[in-house]
Amino acid sequence: MLIGKAERKIDAAGRLLIPPRFRRGLEVEGAGTVYVSLWTPENGGDHLRLYPESVFNRLYEEQRTPGFEVDPGLLRITSSTESVEVDGNLRVRIDAGALKEIGVEPKGLVLMVGGGNHVQVWSPERWAATASALPSLPGGRS
Repeated sequence: MLIGKAERKIDAAGRLLIPPRFRRGLEVEGAGTVYVSLWTPENGGDHLRLYPESVFNRLYEEQRTPGFEVDPGLLRITSSTESVEVDGNLRVRIDAGALKEIGVEPKGLVLMVGGGNHVQVWSPERWAATASALPSLPGGRS
């Protein structure tokens, strides 16, 4: 399960170091592949999502409509997702255009938030605005 938060800085080459707390859940403890998906306001937010390969493949199969050669719902997801290799130093390269789309400057700071079966990557400012609009937990906890 991918839970918790971590701040990280995008390096000069556009890479993001995957924090230790997220490596096992993303299935990249040594190296591997993650799927980086851009979530815009049209599809539920303005952040990136990092999916382990097994989770992305399962979601794809669950969302696929049998009998459709090109499923319109899946096109929204697959057209904004890329498969990215995690390097030997456990970094993943993030497309500069995707970073710009979520409000992160080159070499900027991001907030990584565990989403259960994926990790969300936010600009700290957009996360603060989104988090402040989330309902309180029972008992007044936030």
